[in-house]
Amino acid sequence: MTEPSFGVRLQHLRTRRGLSREVFGGLLGRSGEWVKALERGRILMPRLPMLLRIAEVLHVNDLADLTGEQRVPVVSFSKGSHARTPVVADAMLASVPAADAEPDLRALRGRIDDAWRRWVTMPDQKSSVADVLPGLLAEARAAVRALDGTDRRRAQAELARVYSLAQCFFAYQPRGELVWVAADRAMVAAQDADDPLAMAAAAWYYGEAYRAYGHPEQARATALDCAALLDPAAGSEQRARWGHLQMSAALSDADSGNAGDAWRHWDRASSPIPSGDARPPTRSARTTTTRGCVSVARTWTASRCAWTSVWSDQLRRSAGRTRWICPRSRAPASGHGACSMSPKRTTSATYAPASST
Repeated sequence: MTEPSFGVRLQHLRTRRGLSREVFGGLLGRSGEWVKALERGRILMPRLPMLLRIAEVLHVNDLADLTGEQRVPVVSFSKGSHARTPVVADAMLASVPAADAEPDLRALRGRIDDAWRRWVTMPDQKSSVADVLPGLLAEARAAVRALDGTDRRRAQAELARVYSLAQCFFAYQPRGELVWVAADRAMVAAQDADDPLAMAAAAWYYGEAYRAYGHPEQARATALDCAALLDPAAGSEQRARWGHLQMSAALSDADSGNAGDAWRHWDRASSPIPSGDARPPTRSARTTTTRGCVSVARTWTASRCAWTSVWSDQLRRSAGRTRWICPRSRAPASGHGACSMSPKRTTSATYAPASST
């Protein structure tokens, strides 16, 4: 008898759980079309992290129930590590170097801005920042060591931005421990800078790490603690970062299954920009899926004004990988915030923390 394929096994286990493709895909942060392609064998079996997530959603205790005799390739464990990962890791973990000359914070800030611009605009974002991260880590750490007083706090804020960029890079590598090191160091640097804006930016990325590793409650607490340090009425940048932290709380509440709290934080995050703020608006939309699986989406539609920023002095935004923001909340298909926008058009936003100095 022929061994059932991975796709056949997946479809059987999914239907046994009573999940539609759309709902199942939403729980995985994917679309129903992706699930269909996987079940039909049009795309390859996913890597180990996704297999483990599938097993969790389907209540499968043994991966063999999913894969059968089909081998799980080594790349499933390795994620296809970038060639420069060891170099970037060494730069982050090495002892703090001494500055060769008096640090130039303005020039350093410009190079960090350029690195973030590479991350959100270049097609091969990992390679584009892997070339500059080692130097930025060394230079920013040396600047903190060499300076004191107000300049040292400014250097700490810039170092926090570099660590957050390193976290983004390591998130694509098979080195989960480095994600945590980078996230923690970014927050510590921001706190040492005594800069609420820097702490807000670090909290966004810390929340990403917490949620990715199954700790939405800690992500929510971190976001709201840092949001409490900001005054959304004090100006566009504080409003923007406060809004991002409300979104982080919404994501975390959704992952915890708290639909009401998720929508409440979403409403706060997507409320209109204060009057007199001349920043160009970003459009937001909220979409619900079938079978009670709620998806919150940020997309370029005309449904509601939200935050955006300019490269020079604000937060950055790019419409990137598809993401279901509230995969586990439950609400009727015609429920709160429903609209006609197709879920396949929803996107998540990645922003680069601007210098707050």
